[in-house]
Amino acid sequence: MAKKDKAAKAAAAAPSTPKEAKTAADAKLDLKAYATKPPTDLHTRFAQWLVDHLELTFANKKERAVFDRAVSVSTALRMPFQRSDENQAANAERKAARASAKAEAKPAAKAAKAAKAPKAKKTAAAEAPAVEETVTAAVEEAAAPPAKAAKRAPRKASAKGAAAPF
Repeated sequence: MAKKDKAAKAAAAAPSTPKEAKTAADAKLDLKAYATKPPTDLHTRFAQWLVDHLELTFANKKERAVFDRAVSVSTALRMPFQRSDENQAANAERKAARASAKAEAKPAAKAAKAAKAPKAKKTAAAEAPAVEETVTAAVEEAAAPPAKAAKRAPRKASAKGAAAPF
């Protein structure tokens, strides 16, 4: 019976989704251990890549060592940070702030659009004589005799090298 009880407790405590499993694993993660771990080859290459592409300079070897250590730790702990409760809460706050700003902007945008609509009607009425003048000019231009066609430029020599026929 004891085996069944242990199995039932383990099943109840087991996370139901992969995300929950990773979060549970992150909770057990000893972050301080990363401070003493040596950097991996990836961390070293990434730090050098940053130095090269950002043209970073350091006053002494100690500053460079601190930079390399920071790159190593931040690279190693990026994903656990992304899954952390603190980061998830901050993301939720930012999302809520964006949603409320968007909701506040909608009525203002509708009011601005409504204010522009009557102006557009007034503008169209004011431009009516200009449209009539344009139509009249187009009709008069169509009734005028066609202008003489411009002379064509002489033909260029062909690609085979034959002389132009002029």
